[in-house]
Amino acid sequence: MSDVDAAMAMGTLDTVSDGVRDGLAGLRLDGHAYWMVPGDVYAIRHDGLDWLVSGGVWRDARLTVGGQPVFRVPMTHGGEALWTGAEYQAHCTISGDWELWRVAG
Repeated sequence: MSDVDAAMAMGTLDTVSDGVRDGLAGLRLDGHAYWMVPGDVYAIRHDGLDWLVSGGVWRDARLTVGGQPVFRVPMTHGGEALWTGAEYQAHCTISGDWELWRVAG
């Protein structure tokens, strides 16, 4: 991942919660709706076929919608297209919102 100077805030992710873990609204990570734990940071990158997530207990888990590859992630301002040549990072803020950052590409 690149240095902080190259990072760009994309906005707040649209999430759902089971009270302990969170997930991206409408998306699944290797079949799990709730997979993000506050305090963990998640790297999101494209492998040429799918978007993969690493962080917390996950290592290269596939992010899907209805069992199919993801092209957009849900944001509070609407869906945000992901660039296949970029890398992203998601983390939970002190207020409990999940932010998405483009960190490379």
